[in-house]
Amino acid sequence: MEGYNKELAKSAELLRHELASINMDDIQELIETRLSNQNVLERAGATETYYKAYLEKVLKLLLYEQLAFIGKEAINDPQTQFGRGTFNGITLVKEWMEKQVNISLARFDKNENKTGDDGVPKI
Repeated sequence: MEGYNKELAKSAELLRHELASINMDDIQELIETRLSNQNVLERAGATETYYKAYLEKVLKLLLYEQLAFIGKEAINDPQTQFGRGTFNGITLVKEWMEKQVNISLARFDKNENKTGDDGVPKI
């Protein structure tokens, strides 16, 4: 199942670029640069708590409802494209939050090889 998820993620990346949308790889460095005044691990820890307790459920519900709404309500291509753009935006937020959660969880990993020179876990 893990291989399938990686293939699906790669497909999403390709589709985003094909449809003129940014991808997490395109903005990750920008996010880290602009938020560099805040400790990465502190931010990731705070994100993990909020995301797992509440936001993950909200984002999954939004994704489901957006997809269902496109299927039921879009009557032409521009409406479908706009709906897909909305779905993509929600997905980007979800992926960024999940990356922060993974950073937070990785700090508990005893394997030192999984951290960079700066002490931030590599994902």
